[in-house]
Amino acid sequence: MMERIKGVALWSFGRLPTSVKLRLVRAGTPTFTVGAMVCIERNGSIVLTRSPHKKGWALPGGLLKRRESPAEAARRELQEELGVAVTLEEPPVYVLDVVAQRCDVVFRARLANGDEPAPASFEVTECRWFDRSQLPTLHAHSSRALEELSASKR
Repeated sequence: MMERIKGVALWSFGRLPTSVKLRLVRAGTPTFTVGAMVCIERNGSIVLTRSPHKKGWALPGGLLKRRESPAEAARRELQEELGVAVTLEEPPVYVLDVVAQRCDVVFRARLANGDEPAPASFEVTECRWFDRSQLPTLHAHSSRALEELSASKR
């Protein structure tokens, strides 16, 4: 009997307008924030930033805007925060944190036109190149992102 009720419910759901189905699905599912992070690499070093709203050093990046792809967000954030254009390397690595309900799309990148990154926004108080073997204390999300990037090279 229960299977029949489930079948009728699914059949009914399938007949609803798409906009109504989307609202129902979104109302019943967890909400995640999605961010893009970028690991700019050069000669064994990476760029890290400091921000007034984070503890420790972090990879540059930020949250996606509505209808923005992760790659678009990564490029936009680097331009806004550090004043540089980058060439992103695919594929990115996805880091999911179910407790924080956060998903980060992490890209490796190279500087596109030889510019040197420098703070270009109130969001970044400092940026520096660090040798991968001598990284400072990292913000937790960046630490996990770098671990996942390293694991993906294997």
